[in-house]
Amino acid sequence: MKIVNSEKMQFIDNKTQKELEYPALLLMENAGINCYNYLVKNIFPLYSFDKTVFICGKGNNAGDGFVMARHHFIEGHNTTIILTSMDLPLDGSSAEINFKLCKNLGIKILNFNSEKEEAVSQIKNSSIIIDAISGTGLKGSFKDIEAEICTIINESSSFVCSIDVPSGIGDDYKSSYPSVNANLTITIGLPKISLYYPSARKHCGNIVLVNAGFPSSQLDSPDSNITLINKNIINNYIKLPPAWCYKNSRGQVSVFAGSKGKSGAAVLCSKAALKSLAGIVTLFTDEDIYPSLASSLTSVMVDTFSLSSAKYIIDNSDSFILGPGWGFEKENEKENFLEYLLESTDKPVVIDADAIKMLSSIIKKRNDKNMLFNNRNCIITPHPKEFAKLINVNTKEILDNPGPFIKQFSEKTGIITVLKSHVPWICNNKGNIAIYDSMTPGLATAGSGDILAGIIGGLLANGVAPFEAAISAVVIHSKAGKKCFKNKGFSTSEEILDYISLVIKNTARDGSISR
Repeated sequence: MKIVNSEKMQFIDNKTQKELEYPALLLMENAGINCYNYLVKNIFPLYSFDKTVFICGKGNNAGDGFVMARHHFIEGHNTTIILTSMDLPLDGSSAEINFKLCKNLGIKILNFNSEKEEAVSQIKNSSIIIDAISGTGLKGSFKDIEAEICTIINESSSFVCSIDVPSGIGDDYKSSYPSVNANLTITIGLPKISLYYPSARKHCGNIVLVNAGFPSSQLDSPDSNITLINKNIINNYIKLPPAWCYKNSRGQVSVFAGSKGKSGAAVLCSKAALKSLAGIVTLFTDEDIYPSLASSLTSVMVDTFSLSSAKYIIDNSDSFILGPGWGFEKENEKENFLEYLLESTDKPVVIDADAIKMLSSIIKKRNDKNMLFNNRNCIITPHPKEFAKLINVNTKEILDNPGPFIKQFSEKTGIITVLKSHVPWICNNKGNIAIYDSMTPGLATAGSGDILAGIIGGLLANGVAPFEAAISAVVIHSKAGKKCFKNKGFSTSEEILDYISLVIKNTARDGSISR
């Protein structure tokens, strides 16, 4: 499903009105009714109907709120509207028509500016707050009254439902901007990009989508290179190995990981690759920890790392994973090997953790040269702080809107970017971005990133294309974390491993041919 900004959503709205002669008033009515019906079915039964407050601005977002308030009132419930602006909706607009309908029906309407004390009391004593102050078209930060109202809403104990986006979170949202903290966001038409900025996502609560009557042909029309990943996408990208498969037919992964004090990263990554359809995994690690890993990893072959031996095994490997807990002993050799993989082979490579720092060094050396690496099958898996260091920007900038940064990096280097966070963003080397709404505390544990690198490497070895492998791995990783959390609560990364193969088995389609 495509993700859009305010400009693209407005384009769809205008196109629908012009080409289909679809009245704006009807679109607003549909949007408001569908939002309200979702609340009637899923939220209102849990709270008091008669303590619902509708807080509205003056634009189309407010118009949706007015529609909801009208239906709430008509169904016989006590209804209060609080206006945040002294200015009323524009004359003749759909929002103004719906405001007048509410006024003519006798719905209680308070103006926060002139009736502040009662308005604040209504907010504090409400059970449900409908936030319809502003939508995605907001430019910059709230000032004065709107910022104050956000604070009052956030300090209340009410259930907060935001319409389209939590107010304050426009396309150019920054983490320093005041915004509403919603328990639920009902977004209209298509998902909005600002909902999935990592810094904004925590303010949105559960996100659901409703239509306003836009035909599917219109929703498919915007020229957007950003999509929201469907959790069932694995079925399109991954086939389970056939009954007659054998270990070599499932692919071989070479993992370069582990150093003194960081052997766990190597273990987690290697085991994750084995559980992600790879048939053979060989771990190349530092001499200091070789004895302990060789004796404990019964299903993984273990060897020591050297540049000569690493290059020797390239032809026998289907994918490579470099970096988890790799350390910086023999740093020059490790960096040279990474650069060799980037320039002298087209085998898929996953670059994680310590190898990201080595990649940074390689990039700096090539600063005045063409930054596009020959190998276009490489994937980098940084968390926001690692990526910020790699491209020399502030971490907050990445969290506020990763899109421009990962797009520029991936197009410039040819490396697919998987930006890890509670909302992973994935960008291929053509600038196409896929976002997965992961949101699980089950992955907030040491070693979960090593597992993700292993899942990607295992899928790559099994023949899944790099961009599809990255997308599938993010979904598998999230599902495994959620299932583990559901069954065991807060767990260690070792416990998450057990769910990887189950997620793949229960989601991927059966395969009847070899890779």
